[in-house]
Amino acid sequence: MDTMIRNKPLAAAQNARLQVQLDKLVRIDGRVLTWRAFVENASADDLDTMDGTIDYSRTHFNRLDSHAAQEKYMARLKAKTYYLVGGVIVAKIIYDHVKGGAA
Repeated sequence: MDTMIRNKPLAAAQNARLQVQLDKLVRIDGRVLTWRAFVENASADDLDTMDGTIDYSRTHFNRLDSHAAQEKYMARLKAKTYYLVGGVIVAKIIYDHVKGGAA
């Protein structure tokens, strides 16, 4: 019973966090709109993920002391995940919202 009491506030807190994220203003393709307006027409076909290798810096990589440090750097980049909706990087909570189809 104790776990059920804790789960209810978490669901409400997550919903509130989602609403805050959806109300944020962003500039996409020269237009200023909210995330809510952007994801309104998104479907499951528009969803994608990408690893963190887009953050790769050759200068940083070459300045690392050892081969082991370079491998650790690459592993850290590959472990990072970016979530995309319609080719735009979004927060995971927005990605999950679109994936779940909740309105």
